[in-house]
Amino acid sequence: MGIYTKLHRFLALKLPPPPPITPEEEMEIAKQIFFNRCAGCHGVLRKGATDPSLLPENRTRLLGTEGIKVFITYGTPRGMSDWVRQGIISEKEIE
Repeated sequence: MGIYTKLHRFLALKLPPPPPITPEEEMEIAKQIFFNRCAGCHGVLRKGATDPSLLPENRTRLLGTEGIKVFITYGTPRGMSDWVRQGIISEKEIE
């Protein structure tokens, strides 16, 4: 077994499960929120622009849904807005 196979198996054990399937209507709302609030910094394709990539293989899968909610709610010291605390995005919208 090669080193990469071992690494992939190790990482697979550490990753949270994939997010649940989102109904189409909710996905359209989420896309609009992302485009309006996130794409300017994280890129339309989530590959990063002025801020890091949001692709699952880069970090969002490691953070999991709860971790992402914390970032959206409280922001980061490096400049990401605290969207929920400012009242720009509701807690319901990040569910």
